[in-house]
Amino acid sequence: MKKLVAILLVAVMALSFAACGKKNPIVGTWAMDFSEEFAKLDEDTKAFMEEAGVNFADYVFEFKFNADGTGHATINMGEENESADFTYTAKDGKLTMTATVEGETSEQTFDYSIDGDALTLTLDGESQVLKRK
Repeated sequence: MKKLVAILLVAVMALSFAACGKKNPIVGTWAMDFSEEFAKLDEDTKAFMEEAGVNFADYVFEFKFNADGTGHATINMGEENESADFTYTAKDGKLTMTATVEGETSEQTFDYSIDGDALTLTLDGESQVLKRK
């Protein structure tokens, strides 16, 4: 009987560790590749942006999601540079992010999906794909 109880305890502990070890697939750093976005533009828009001196290589749009439900966003677009800490929940294909910037708190909920190293965020029918770094 003691041996049976010991085996059951070991089994329960093993299952507990396995459940704790389940990795949240959104954890990590995800960034938009602006060169891919630039390639999607029509030729006139590309020419206009090049004449305006837009250098997409300098653009950064990045989210870092930590396992504890916190994260950090960095957005650098030319002379516009923003960063903010946020909290998030990711469940059932919905990603809700909450950030406080300059005293104002905002919350945004995206539909999301992960396919390999691609994170697709969709809001109001518009989708953006970020790549895992």
